[in-house]
Amino acid sequence: AMHKMGFTGNVLSLWKELTQGARESCWLGDLDHKLTRGLDQLAAGLFKVYKGGARQAWEEVPKAWATRMNFHEFMQWAEEQAIIRSRGFAVSNRCLFDALDLHGAGTVTLEEFIFLDHWAHKRLKKPLPAAPAVAPSKWDVSTAPLPEIIKSPKKRSIREFRSFLEQKYGGPGGAGRAWRVAMDVKGRGALSPSDFGSACRAVGWKH
Repeated sequence: AMHKMGFTGNVLSLWKELTQGARESCWLGDLDHKLTRGLDQLAAGLFKVYKGGARQAWEEVPKAWATRMNFHEFMQWAEEQAIIRSRGFAVSNRCLFDALDLHGAGTVTLEEFIFLDHWAHKRLKKPLPAAPAVAPSKWDVSTAPLPEIIKSPKKRSIREFRSFLEQKYGGPGGAGRAWRVAMDVKGRGALSPSDFGSACRAVGWKH
């Protein structure tokens, strides 16, 4: 499928490294296992404090603007509610915030924040909090659980691709932002070979 789309060489090597040559799909954990672990930890901390998930937590986030929170407000909330682990997260706090900030605007909206509910539902088996009677979140597209994290070998292609995504999508957390914005656009949690080829084209990876 990727050859038909014009992708050869490094893209094929990258796919093999991401899937370790044994699986038919890849997901964010294959690309950046540390970010994935950090999102696990953040979601677990949130649900430990808020049984109603991100929507309930949003009401207690100190926001200068009702519809958005910035990094400093995120940190103030996380520290006040003891969301931040004593040993810290697997990645920096900034990296986690940037992974939630889809558009690199420096702020996170409620809809972007609610991503943590769906992450916790798929990754940590947490009940998905009931949403108000409005149009469903664009992330509510699949109830299939995500796979376990398998630490990928530190292969060159994966490092180069992750570095490319971080440069194009705003630094640390860029791989997570790219995954949500341009790669896993249907919110399924995993990519098939043909989906991966389309994703590489979408993000501008033409090696």
